[in-house]
Amino acid sequence: MPLEKRKSVLWALVTLFLIIGPAIVLYAYGWRWDFTRFRPVRVGGILLRGLPPEARIKIDNRLVENQDERFLGGTLIANLAPGKYFVRVEKDGYRPWEKKMIVEPETVAESRPLVLVPENSAEQRLLDIKILDFWVNGGRLAYQDKNKNYFLADTADPANRINLGILFNNLRERILKLPRALISSLETADNPNRWLIGSGKSWYVLDVKKLTLEPISKKPPKENIPLPQFALPEPEKIETISNYKDPDHLIIQYPGRVMLLEVDDREPLNLQLLAEGVKKHAYDGERLYLLRGAEITYFEL
Repeated sequence: MPLEKRKSVLWALVTLFLIIGPAIVLYAYGWRWDFTRFRPVRVGGILLRGLPPEARIKIDNRLVENQDERFLGGTLIANLAPGKYFVRVEKDGYRPWEKKMIVEPETVAESRPLVLVPENSAEQRLLDIKILDFWVNGGRLAYQDKNKNYFLADTADPANRINLGILFNNLRERILKLPRALISSLETADNPNRWLIGSGKSWYVLDVKKLTLEPISKKPPKENIPLPQFALPEPEKIETISNYKDPDHLIIQYPGRVMLLEVDDREPLNLQLLAEGVKKHAYDGERLYLLRGAEITYFEL
């Protein structure tokens, strides 16, 4: 190759390096060209925590390839220019999750742990009898049948039950030397073996494992689960609130409806319907129990 031609090739390579080299360095340091602003910007990302398997991710209605890049307990969508994004997560058989998220330069916007609610919950009947009320504490189920008798069983084996009224009066006579009395009310206590028994104006702590009965001066106050510090629809109609198994969600009972709330004030508010026609619910961290009419059912949540 002639000398002049070799010099031309060399200068061409040097020029190409001077153009591409800084671009590579800038790319490595998180700079991208923003075609909407026509200038380079530092990028950020979105971290979707708890993304379910086989879920589809859409950002601003564009399907994003789920590369399953696990990062600090979530799925990272990187190289996003600063701005607002509408994120939607879909999975067959489940209601979609949606959220508006703001990406800042060199910052990762995180979601709460994602919980997708099934479109049709596979409810199962827990008891084959009609009941008036029920309570769940850990793996224990207490209920009042249509004759106003109270029973206690394991949620895994509800047919194997004990009569709380008989046990209460046996311990009342043997330990406290008091005459027999009716149970008028029942509440959960601090562990699955301990139950608060109301009889008339008196309250007792019944331990079904130790077989003890202890009178108490008054019924302990119920745990007060505070409402989130952002606007909820019809807060005056909320009947009860239960903790979910993570601190980022709450189970809320409205008249006839049970909802799952994501504790996140970013729009849109994720308040998903879990069940309708429900008088009462209870949650043990794995199952959601529902009282409809005189029947109790459950499904995994």
